[in-house]
Amino acid sequence: QWVLDDFDFTKPRSLLANTVANPRETGHATYEHYEWPGDYFDKSEGEMLTRIRMEAQRSPGSRVLGGGNIRTLMTGYTFTLMNHPTAELNQEYLLAQTTLFVQDNAQHSGQDQHFTFSTSFELHPTREVYRPQRTISKPHTKGPQSAIVTGPAGQEIWTDQYGRVKVQFGWDRYGKRDENSSCWIRVSYPWAGKGFGMIQIPRIGQEVLVDFKNGDPDLPIIVGRTYNQDTMPPWGLPGMASQSGIFSHSLYGGPTNGNMLRFDDKTGAEEVKFHAEKDLNTTVKNNETHTVNADRTKTIIHNETTKIHIDRTEDVFGKHTETIKGNRNVKVTEGDQLLTVEKGIREVTVKTGTSTETVEKDISITSISGAIHLTAKTQITLTVGKSSLTMNSDGTITLNGPTHLALNPQ
Repeated sequence: QWVLDDFDFTKPRSLLANTVANPRETGHATYEHYEWPGDYFDKSEGEMLTRIRMEAQRSPGSRVLGGGNIRTLMTGYTFTLMNHPTAELNQEYLLAQTTLFVQDNAQHSGQDQHFTFSTSFELHPTREVYRPQRTISKPHTKGPQSAIVTGPAGQEIWTDQYGRVKVQFGWDRYGKRDENSSCWIRVSYPWAGKGFGMIQIPRIGQEVLVDFKNGDPDLPIIVGRTYNQDTMPPWGLPGMASQSGIFSHSLYGGPTNGNMLRFDDKTGAEEVKFHAEKDLNTTVKNNETHTVNADRTKTIIHNETTKIHIDRTEDVFGKHTETIKGNRNVKVTEGDQLLTVEKGIREVTVKTGTSTETVEKDISITSISGAIHLTAKTQITLTVGKSSLTMNSDGTITLNGPTHLALNPQ
């Protein structure tokens, strides 16, 4: 029997194997001929090819050889054999091959016959399907080839739903380096899975290396990319040879526009640099930890918004300095606000304005082991309901309200 099989990347789960069995009564009747790839992507087409392969394999076993002196036998003609002692051989045959042998006998014979004719032939019964043998194999490539990615004018990226691109090979004298320069060609990536992996579409003008699956020129696949004089590396070499990484290019942008992740392995100057040409969005589904063993500088040109849905703890083991040029608003919607200075002093200075503190209930100020000092340059006023006590800088003290002063000696 004969078995053909192949693979179609657009239907990777399809079973394309086809089997055709038509054995003869020989010692090889139980053998199998398996061929991969079958050079097809449709199962019905594979069924036809498998049948043709089986017929071509079976065809020579039906043929017979013969000979004679009939000069009119010609390849491609048919005739019917009759009166053969073996009855089943009396049938119609196709002349699959004929050989005519002519010999000049004039110098050896005094008779009128100067030539001797003989014919040998190979016959194929017409009741059996005639299939010629495959004597020429499909052309094979000799290795990877260089090509330039192409596409429509005015575009930088030209691809389809599979991430395939089109190219023009160096030997192509008729292509116009456009979207018609080749068929769609698949691109190999270091990582490719169902909805995950790596993706970077080769862009128009880039040089790529194209190999061919099983050496078949009808199955090209891009296996690599390389730089050339028109598309040089993103940073100068060999001066920056210690640097490696990724530098993309903004569509229709300038030479310095793009996103970058760069690693510098120069001893004593090791660095990881991350650059977002516009926005940077980061999502961490669980914990995030940052450790900086030296200094950290953070600069935000415009606004910063931070939302913390549960708790926030901040420990500063040295000094904490904040400078605010605009307003500062702190709002505690639920719970308490506590400020504790364990060692040292607490000082609040308002240089060019007033200080106002409003509490809807009580205020308590307690000095556990010292005094409380209130100092004003011009006046201090204490007001409770209709009563007030005013102390002026000239030393006068004024008590206003209903005249009732109670002294409670202890």
